[in-house]
Amino acid sequence: MAAAAATELQSKVPLNHTLSQDQLVVDEEASSKHAGPQRGGWITLPFVTAITLASLGLGGTRYTIASMGADQFDKPKDQASFFNWFFFSLYVASIIGAVGIVYIQDNVGWDWGFGVCLAANFVGLIVFLVGKRYYRHVKPQGGPFTSLARVVVATIRKRKVLVSGRVEQSQLEYFKKTINH
Repeated sequence: MAAAAATELQSKVPLNHTLSQDQLVVDEEASSKHAGPQRGGWITLPFVTAITLASLGLGGTRYTIASMGADQFDKPKDQASFFNWFFFSLYVASIIGAVGIVYIQDNVGWDWGFGVCLAANFVGLIVFLVGKRYYRHVKPQGGPFTSLARVVVATIRKRKVLVSGRVEQSQLEYFKKTINH
């Protein structure tokens, strides 16, 4: 077994460099301790599919969860406070999660790192499902593509409108009224 690993490692070394037996043993120990997911074979397609779906899911849910949370409040001031705390918590949790998961995967193992992520997602799903009956459900109005089409049409129609750099007094009063209610 060690001879096969040594031959494989030696074949990856440039021709003008040779490895001693000590280096081969250290490299073999290091590679077995920090073995990550294997490349190629049958695991590649499911792994890439899972990562792609997770990325799409995260990209699609991050802002819809924020909107759903803001719908739980009636006052715009409370909604603004919710958005501030939501995104603050989201990014702090992202930093802690990234550092913690990397530490676990480097020092304990990849299986534990993925297991912790799985457990955290499972706990989040359970909390969501248990609290679902208490959430205020706001029915969507119109379709997402209709709103997007309106934005595109308005942009095309207003493409030649000159925009000044200063904010008008009436706009400031409008925003103050919106925030105070």
